[in-house]
Amino acid sequence: MEIVGPTRRERKKGLADVERFAPGWKSSPALLVIKPNLGLLVSVKSIEKNDSAFTLAIAVEEAIVAPKGFNSRDTISLQCCWNHPYLHLDAELISAPYSFYLHFGSKECGKSANSARPRYLTIPKALKRK
Repeated sequence: MEIVGPTRRERKKGLADVERFAPGWKSSPALLVIKPNLGLLVSVKSIEKNDSAFTLAIAVEEAIVAPKGFNSRDTISLQCCWNHPYLHLDAELISAPYSFYLHFGSKECGKSANSARPRYLTIPKALKRK
């Protein structure tokens, strides 16, 4: 199996997008979702980038959904290659399917964990055991 690095075009677009959106990402609260069992209110502390990828250092503000024993005091490091399949970057979202989703500036980020729980992180009533 051969590992394929990002193309010049992917690299150039990714670097430009991160440069353009980073100030907003760093100044907005965010909802981090890593399926199947992690939903956190977070803030971006730093962003590093190179020719092949970017890395976000994330501080956890509040755990909404997390496995037992999750330590919210640890900094989370999220890395994503410029050629990640279906990677999408914009002012309100970093979508790295199969890895993570980071939603910025959402109104839910300012609320408590009970009211901020996204619908896709809860069990629908029809599936709950009685």
